Amino acid sequence: MNLTLTKIGKLYGKALFEISDELNQTTQVETQLSELALFFKANKVLGEVLVGRAFTNTQKENLLNDIGLKLGINAVLLNVIKLLACRGRIYQFEEVKSGFQFYKDKSQNTLRGKITASDQLEESQIKDLMSVFQKKLGKKVILEPVTDPKLIGGLVVELDGVTYDGSIKTALT
Repeated sequence: MNLTLTKIGKLYGKALFEISDELNQTTQVETQLSELALFFKANKVLGEVLVGRAFTNTQKENLLNDIGLKLGINAVLLNVIKLLACRGRIYQFEEVKSGFQFYKDKSQNTLRGKITASDQLEESQIKDLMSVFQKKLGKKVILEPVTDPKLIGGLVVELDGVTYDGSIKTALT
């Protein structure tokens, strides 16, 4: 990922988080960010329109206002999306979403990571591992399960920039 894009994601994500937190709207904004991510993926032409120069900023804002009204988008979130569109940065929406999540998690003393296994893990196994890491790190831990059939056995947990490799491959080397 391009460092400039990451900086933009953090900048806009932080601003979106701080304003929505001040207005006690973080849960609503978080939900709508996920919904909009799916909406943008399903409507790729919209992204092209919002990045392109065929429409003026006023036309882009009007289009987004109509979409926001129909989808019931939070006003703060809608303003951030319009700002991204007018600055030709709507393609960085996912990064803004990630930046928002980063600052929300930070404010709630939460770490997100992933747990990779060769087969699908049961929910109880994931919860047990989250509990172990929560005790070890003193923070709430959310692990996203990933299946990798190339993994012979064991688990690999990536959390807060650290990899905890309990795979059989690592044990054998």
